[in-house]
Amino acid sequence: MNRVLPKDVVHAYRTTGLIPVRLVWTTKDERGGCAIDALAACRNVTTDEFRRTLEEGYEEGFLLAWDADDPQSRKITTKVNLETRVFYKRGYADGLLCRDAVEKAFTATGIVAITDV
Repeated sequence: MNRVLPKDVVHAYRTTGLIPVRLVWTTKDERGGCAIDALAACRNVTTDEFRRTLEEGYEEGFLLAWDADDPQSRKITTKVNLETRVFYKRGYADGLLCRDAVEKAFTATGIVAITDV
């Protein structure tokens, strides 16, 4: 199974020069993308090609954690707990880890999250 790991996502952003983007935060630079876009660009494949390497449900869970205003909210954690697909839950857990790693890595280098997108 192909997983999206925090070290790979941080490396992909640094290698490609893409700026981390989520639905609720971005930066002032227009050259941005989500973690999936950054990984695809780093591996020189299209986003669709990269997505096909992920197990069914994994990307959906990952993006839920990556894009949510508050991925730890009761509504979202209840949805994840009710989900029966193992790869969905694994994707969600990995999405939380990647989100945290990217926020720490890029806030430390002067990229500030904007919450009023």
